[in-house]
Amino acid sequence: MGWMYGFLCGAIVLTILRYGPGLWRDWRAFQAWRLQHETLVPAVALATAAPAPVPTPEPPLTSYELPAYDPTILAGAGLALKNPPSNIAYIVKAKLHDPEPYWFPLGWSYGVTDVALNSAKFVGDVNHVALTGFTDSGKDSWAVQALLYLALMNTPDKLQLAIVDGKGGLSWLGWGDKAHTWLLAKRIDDIRPAMEKLKQERERRIEVLEAANCEKWEEYDKGDMPLLVVFVSELMLLQDATSKTELADWLNTELTSSRAAGIRYIVSGQTFTRMDTRWRSQISLYIAGYQPRGDADEPNTTFTTAELKKLGIRRDGAVIGVPPSELPVPPDGAGVFTCVQGRMVVTMRAPYYDKAHRQMILSKLPDKPKKALHRNADQALHDSLLRNLIGLDTTLPSTASSVLPSGDLLPVREAAALSLGKGMEADLSASEKRGKMAGFEPHPLTVNGVALPVVALDEVPLDEQRRIVETAATVSSRGQLCQALYETRGGRKYTIVQIVCDAAGLLMPQAKAA
Repeated sequence: MGWMYGFLCGAIVLTILRYGPGLWRDWRAFQAWRLQHETLVPAVALATAAPAPVPTPEPPLTSYELPAYDPTILAGAGLALKNPPSNIAYIVKAKLHDPEPYWFPLGWSYGVTDVALNSAKFVGDVNHVALTGFTDSGKDSWAVQALLYLALMNTPDKLQLAIVDGKGGLSWLGWGDKAHTWLLAKRIDDIRPAMEKLKQERERRIEVLEAANCEKWEEYDKGDMPLLVVFVSELMLLQDATSKTELADWLNTELTSSRAAGIRYIVSGQTFTRMDTRWRSQISLYIAGYQPRGDADEPNTTFTTAELKKLGIRRDGAVIGVPPSELPVPPDGAGVFTCVQGRMVVTMRAPYYDKAHRQMILSKLPDKPKKALHRNADQALHDSLLRNLIGLDTTLPSTASSVLPSGDLLPVREAAALSLGKGMEADLSASEKRGKMAGFEPHPLTVNGVALPVVALDEVPLDEQRRIVETAATVSSRGQLCQALYETRGGRKYTIVQIVCDAAGLLMPQAKAA
């Protein structure tokens, strides 16, 4: 027995020697944790009994630390972005210091070298717009974002809106209380009176212009006749409220005469197939979403499927325009539209603003009261509002058209608003490209005798065009130019050099051969 007792004692001693230090450290750590816990409990109780913290101020609409653009392209939609920015701050900042009155966004795509925001203007660019697409293609969402931006950047005395919905107006909640909204027709019974009111307003404006000896609205400078943008949410509802013939006559008359009176229409519907075609000659921009049949392409864009495919190929072979019948099917293709202006065809995707974002933006717009279209607005109040929205601390200058100061706040190089310009068409001559491109004014920049830009900015950013033109004066061939700028003599970079040189008439192969 004695030897067994000795063996157990020895085993205990060895166990203590082996595990004792670790057990002691664990015990000390436990005691320290318990002491800390008992000390913190009263502090936690005291904190919960303290008064509620003061709410932090609402952040401005834009932040100068916006995330970078996602350049991912949506499959089957040309170069349209898969995930366009879902915050209007991107668009506000893109155009804030390059302002153009009545400019509005169309959608996002990828140009030759960078993300591009395609756009249009209601003065000096497009007149009336046709907006079509199958169910859930995002027509109303596109219209809401366009009108929100227009209202943000133009005071009520410069811009008024008429919204003819007829579906109950659920997409336009809160708009009826805003100073920009001249007319909001939400029910079927409101449609015919709205049509008559629009007709009367057009006639009134023509009388005012005639008395002022003005041939068109752009000449009128008395400041009491804002541009009126009319959005018709669903054209078939107008036809149901009237008749096919009456609607066709009304549209043809209003769209033909309204341009000179300072009225622009955005006419929307699922499809214009089997509808009267007379009024469509007044449409200068088609925005066409998904259509389930190929024979719907022409009524909604003026071009057949085959013609759209041909026009939608850029000179470098990239597909930038897709027929509506071949676009991704909603909901995957929601917000994807093929825009057609003249013979220019580009597919792009409009961002989606959720309800909270839309309502937040809308809450920043000035409220009524307002009694008539010719009521004056407080420009200083609007400038102050916009300054708060974008987080500016400086005072904006008073202007006649809500033009804002110059500068550059873009988070991504050359992602500023780019128009659906002629530079996107595959077969334009160099002389046409050197002229004014549809949708934007050329920048006041001349390099080595060449007025820039020579091609649309979505093809080649302005800074890159400048570098190419500058360097061209120091080399004798396009290959040398490409090597000097990009350290390569081929591939995509050479295509960019070729595009700019062709448009500017620089380092032409014929001149080199001579």
